[in-house]
Amino acid sequence: MEKKIAIVQFPGSNCEDESIFALKRVGISCEPFLWNDSVEKLKEFAGYFIVGGFSYEDRSRAGVIASLDPVMTAIADEAGKGKVVLGICNGAQVLVETGLVPGYASRHVGMVLAPNRMEKTGQLVGVGYYNNHCYLKTGLPKGSNAFNRWLGPDDLIRVPFAHAEGRFIFEDTLADQMEQQQMLAFRYVDSKGKIQEDYPVNPNGSERSVAAVVNPSGNVMAMMPHPERVPEGDVIFESVGEYMREYDQTLFTSKTIAEPERATDEDTVTDFKLGEDKWQIPVKLIITDNTACSVEDALEKKGMKVEVERWILWTLESSKQITHSERHKILSTGELLNTNKEFVDEVASIGSDGENAISLLVDSPVQPAGAMKKQTLEKRFGVKNIDKLRQRTIWKVKAKEGELDVEGLMKSHIFHNPVTDKITKLVTV
Repeated sequence: MEKKIAIVQFPGSNCEDESIFALKRVGISCEPFLWNDSVEKLKEFAGYFIVGGFSYEDRSRAGVIASLDPVMTAIADEAGKGKVVLGICNGAQVLVETGLVPGYASRHVGMVLAPNRMEKTGQLVGVGYYNNHCYLKTGLPKGSNAFNRWLGPDDLIRVPFAHAEGRFIFEDTLADQMEQQQMLAFRYVDSKGKIQEDYPVNPNGSERSVAAVVNPSGNVMAMMPHPERVPEGDVIFESVGEYMREYDQTLFTSKTIAEPERATDEDTVTDFKLGEDKWQIPVKLIITDNTACSVEDALEKKGMKVEVERWILWTLESSKQITHSERHKILSTGELLNTNKEFVDEVASIGSDGENAISLLVDSPVQPAGAMKKQTLEKRFGVKNIDKLRQRTIWKVKAKEGELDVEGLMKSHIFHNPVTDKITKLVTV
């Protein structure tokens, strides 16, 4: 029977055509597989290619909604049998959020693809979406995984990248473990093959200049750049084809990476009293909040029937009193909210409604939005009295029936990435 790769697409995915062309260039048969196709059909494929784009519009967090889809549970099962799995750009984000990389036995989320942070000689020179070309090398023995069978450790390839959230950040000592176990699959390098931490060689601030990682078994890779868009990337797909031809499930041994002891998410949720900071601005959508709706739908697929509301919380800290006129000026700039579709809500309306509801505050220190907004307010609008501006997210979750499954909510990680984000239970005062 002909071995085929499934081109896995979720709502908002793209790059499927480039991916199909790349596989066909090296003689690999493939077939599109949509998120709402029969999950049983996935078993027929010899491998899986999760393409780039913006699955579910990157709602809540890039890749997280797709990671909770039943399709990814089925792909994880097949990956455990040794089948090859490649996720590029948004596909990489899905694999990270699924826990298929780094590959703990528990499939706990051990890393994050954070918003880009371009730094040069210690100075922040840019954030957000960035596209260009980059040089990559593996630095690994040839054939150490399913994706470098045609690449020596010092061979260079030049491929494009295009992303806003591609900065690999690892928990605790995970990067050390992964380097020792040859799991840091590709690094950003200069044209001479030298690793440099600074922008532009490292285009997003990724730890150790990591561009791609594999699982301990070497059959799953999460990669941010786009080798499928240029013939120079074909060596990766040639490797995949060779792995597929040689694959024998009876000879495959699944491996995992040592997992550190950690507190459960539920144990780490502490109380936060809204109103304790200098000036807090809870912003809510007047129109339907599609992000909250997508989160509701994803949780329902996991058996949790809940209602979800969302606020963006701006917190302005200042050593000086921010006057009424200054507050009006800040809000009228339109930088913190769009009054055509958003409004500043009352703090009292955010608190939990009864025993079967919870309000959660998510703080992500790696998000650069607050710092960039502060800079814009100062330079463009002449606002002077802000010492620090923080952007956080508030989620209110209420059970539609029965008791609220708080433990299930925390384990889903749909509201936060446990590597970088702090989540607290919100209490109004």
